[in-house]
Amino acid sequence: MKAVSISEYARRRKVSRAAVRKALATGRIPRRSDGLVDPKAANRAWTKNTRPSGIVKGADAAAAASFLRARARSMLAEAGLK
Repeated sequence: MKAVSISEYARRRKVSRAAVRKALATGRIPRRSDGLVDPKAANRAWTKNTRPSGIVKGADAAAAASFLRARARSMLAEAGLK
């Protein structure tokens, strides 16, 4: 898959550029050495490393995991990455 800019990746994920920059800065998603983002690798990392706001621990952890898997499948299908 072709690498994209931070702005393009944010548009595809339907999040702000600031959210992508924060994820990059905190190491939740990888950036290539040329500064671009590999959407496939970043999507996997985002799903693995990002918790939906408001969901913390315990019983909600299973709900969060289920939510993240469903969201990832939806986003991958929408982006045509499957």
